[in-house]
Amino acid sequence: MSGGRWSEVMRRANPVPDPPAEIRADPARLAQWTESHHAPFSPGFEHNYAGFHAAGCGHEAEHLCFCPLEAPIGKQAACHCKAPIAPLLPGS
Repeated sequence: MSGGRWSEVMRRANPVPDPPAEIRADPARLAQWTESHHAPFSPGFEHNYAGFHAAGCGHEAEHLCFCPLEAPIGKQAACHCKAPIAPLLPGS
């Protein structure tokens, strides 16, 4: 799902706010500012997520689904899908 990874969707839904002028003026502090705002959306659990874009009969929908690896195949009740809070692909 190129461009539709969970961390990328979360980053698009939660853009980094503009830093104060004194942080913008210091490259090291700016890098730290950006990283601190992206840290909650690290790609650590992306293997549990899959994104789907479905279209047909005049309708389109996107779903971001979560299924933990620990969920046994016979017990898919642990898996769930919902509409993503940002488009799965940039510009969509």
